Amino acid sequence: MFVNQQKVRSFFTALFTCYLILLNQMATQIAKSEQDDTRNWLNNHSFSLCPILSL
Repeated sequence: MFVNQQKVRSFFTALFTCYLILLNQMATQIAKSEQDDTRNWLNNHSFSLCPILSL
């Protein structure tokens, strides 16, 4: 079976691009949720951090 190499290459390029976009979106989601967790943690523990921050 002979397939056009250019077609295969462009197909894999498109696939890889989609994969990168998905990965980027996932990383953004994770970063956002981690940021929210950090903010919540800081709000919950701000009273214990105040002496450290004032040094």
